[in-house]
Amino acid sequence: DSSTSRGLGDVYKRQVVQDSFAIAEYLEANYPDGRPLFGGEIGRGLARLVESWSQRTLHPFVTSVALMDIYSLLDEADKEHFRRTREAFFGMKLEEVVHRDPTHVEAFSQALNPLRATLKVQPYLSGREPGFADHIVFGAFQWLRVVSPFHPLKPDDRVMEWLSLIHI
Repeated sequence: DSSTSRGLGDVYKRQVVQDSFAIAEYLEANYPDGRPLFGGEIGRGLARLVESWSQRTLHPFVTSVALMDIYSLLDEADKEHFRRTREAFFGMKLEEVVHRDPTHVEAFSQALNPLRATLKVQPYLSGREPGFADHIVFGAFQWLRVVSPFHPLKPDDRVMEWLSLIHI
């Protein structure tokens, strides 16, 4: 749906780029003096893996705990469309999609163990400096933080510490 797509308008080059990954590639190619997002083809390939993992692990979890919070933030005029399209997508009422039971939250926490293991040996997922892989994962957690008061991780969790280091 183009009305909700992320996009970048580059007024200097008169270019519009959609999709987060394409935006990162565009920025790295057109603004080489900035901080590298991929650091080369190997980093780009690994960022694709992180993107895929995020879309299959982080995004479904955020949706499962925050859908009603998102709904409550909408203007009344947008709620009917949101409910209709999401209920058609999920095949159930919005209220049935959301679950925050401890077993679900613990399973999500366990799914983050590869992040924790990586962050034990290096400060960022991308190594010594944050790269696009870090921003992909940060984005999912930022989405949850912005739309919901729900906090699935304990404040002393290593992932929470890492999130506080990411600067956009």
